[in-house]
Order: sequence, then structure tokens, then C-alpha cells
Amino acid sequence: MKMALPCLLVALGCNAAPPIAGTAPQVSFRVPQGVVTVAVEVADTPSERTQGLMNRESLGEYNGMVFVFPREEEHVFWMRDTLIPLDMIFIDARLIVVGVVHEAEPLTDDPRTVGVPSRFVVEVNGGFAAEHGIATGVEVSMNGVPMNVTQ
Repeated sequence: MKMALPCLLVALGCNAAPPIAGTAPQVSFRVPQGVVTVAVEVADTPSERTQGLMNRESLGEYNGMVFVFPREEEHVFWMRDTLIPLDMIFIDARLIVVGVVHEAEPLTDDPRTVGVPSRFVVEVNGGFAAEHGIATGVEVSMNGVPMNVTQ
């Protein structure tokens, strides 16, 4: 009898449903190898976009921040007070990657842009885009990310 309960728990555990995905907003990139999904914090107000990932000492491997802008235009970023190298993935209103800034150097004020209009920018750890094949032309989907902001 003492063994029955542990055996039952093991058997039930083997048939358990997979855990329900978290409710964090997500950005997914359809790359040649499949789909790469990043859990993101959303920066959709002027103050959130200004703060960005400043003063963060680390970022999870599949975590990042999506900047949502009210208009599609050329957006310029800097790394002031940002402690870790980042990739910046610029996405247009059609949800297509229009350019990537790779390995932006921390603690610099150099302007970083891809020179074309975008509506969203996703920041992830430096090297993430190259490692996962995220490049210009990749299709993007977003879940839980506001698509329209007014400011």
C-alpha cells in the first residue's frame, strides 16, 4: 500500500497536461528553422520607451522588451545607462523585420537605427538575433502586445 500512492502519482504525472503558457506578452519570429518566441515587457508610453532596459544587469535568454510606437517612422535608440549588450530588431506595421542592430555596445550614446521606418522595436540579448536567424524579411507575430498606441 505504501508503494501504491507514489506509483499512482508517477503514472498520473506521466499523463499530465503540459503547463499552460504564461500570460506574458510574446513576440514570435518565423525563421527558416521554425518559430522563435520571446517573452517581452511592453514599453508603449513615452516614459517606458525612454527607460527601456536601462540599468538592467541581465536579461533572460528568451526575454526582451518590445517598444510600441504610435507611428511608423525611423526610430533611433541609444545605450545610455544600459549595462548589457543588446540586439535591436526593427519591425514594420506589416510585422516584417526591416533591420537589426547587432550587439549594441553598452553605456554609449551613439545613435542606433536601421535607417528605415518601423513601428516596433524588440530588444533582446546581444547575439540572440544572429544565433536564431532573425534577419531582415522575417515574419513576426505578437500576442498580448498592444498594436495601437496614441502617444
